[in-house]
Amino acid sequence: FTWQLMRYHMLKFLKELSLNGKKVDDKGILKWANGAVLKTGKKKQIKKWHDEDGLSDGLFFIYLVSSLNKDIVDWNLVTEGLNDEDKLLNARYAISLARKLGAVVFLLPEDIME
Repeated sequence: FTWQLMRYHMLKFLKELSLNGKKVDDKGILKWANGAVLKTGKKKQIKKWHDEDGLSDGLFFIYLVSSLNKDIVDWNLVTEGLNDEDKLLNARYAISLARKLGAVVFLLPEDIME
């Protein structure tokens, strides 16, 4: 249920921002997010929003936030995400960073890890 709320809010918000009312879909958002992360010099990419391998360590979201504001991330707080404890720390930090940017967050750190 939370996923549907987040998706609805995100698509509604992005449609309002789009040029000429061009339809914004999951594929376009994913392409943008992967491109934004690549521009930071990080090679991490995801294939879908439920990409367990690409998202569970929290790093993709931290890299994405970094692409929006490179100065907001304290890299000393970011772990490699190799175990559940480190994944949880990264997920909590990613959510904290997103909130600092003013993002509406519809998930818990445990949701990122799943």
